[in-house]
Amino acid sequence: MKKFMYVSLALGLALAFTCAKKPGTIEGKATLDGAATGNAGITISVAGTALTTATDDSGTYTINGVPAGQYTLEAKKEGYDSKPLMGILVEGGKILTEQNINLSKIIPPAPQGVTAPAAPAPAVAKEVVNINTATAEQLCLLPGITKKLAKAIIAHRKKGEFKSAEDLQAVKGITVKELAKIKDLVVVAGETTMKPAEKAAQKKKATHKKEAARKNK
Repeated sequence: MKKFMYVSLALGLALAFTCAKKPGTIEGKATLDGAATGNAGITISVAGTALTTATDDSGTYTINGVPAGQYTLEAKKEGYDSKPLMGILVEGGKILTEQNINLSKIIPPAPQGVTAPAAPAPAVAKEVVNINTATAEQLCLLPGITKKLAKAIIAHRKKGEFKSAEDLQAVKGITVKELAKIKDLVVVAGETTMKPAEKAAQKKKATHKKEAARKNK
C-alpha cells in the first residue's frame, strides 16, 4: 500500500514538473477605438521577451510558447496608444484567453491660434500747399507767411517753378528758420489741400510751443 502511494506521489510530482516546464499560450483580441473590424496589424508582445505577434483583421491574436510566469502584455500600432495589461499569469501547458486590449487614436494638440496682424491705420491725408500753383491766400495759410511774403513767392516763381521746398530760401524774407516751419507743409507738384482750419491748428501749435519754451526759461 505504501509502495503504491509513493509511486502515485512520484508520478504526480513528475506530471506537475512536466506541466510547469511546458509553455503556455496567450489569446485575446485587440481593437482600435473599440472597432469590430479593421484591426489587423496591431503588434502584441510579451514585455521582457522576444515573443510577439500581429493581429488579424478582427483583432484576434495568439502567442504560443510563453514560459510559465507573470508578464505584461503590450499592444502597439502607429498613431495609437494603449495601456499595457499588467500581471498576466501564464501557467505551463494552459491557454490564457480573453486577454483583450484596446488602443486609442492619438489626437495631436490643436494648433495655437495665430493672431492676424492688425490692419494698418488708414493714412491721414497731409494738408499741404503747392508753392508753384497756390494763390496768395493759400500761401498765407502756411505758418509765418504774410501777405507780403506770399506776393514775393508768386513774383519769384514767375521766373521759374520751384524744384523743392529749399528753393524758397531764394525768396527775400524767407530765412532758414522760416523755411524750417513750413518745409514739411509745402510741395512742388499736386494740389493744395490745406484749408483755413489747418492754419489755425498750426498757429495754435506754434503758440503752445512758444508758451512751453517761455515756461522752461
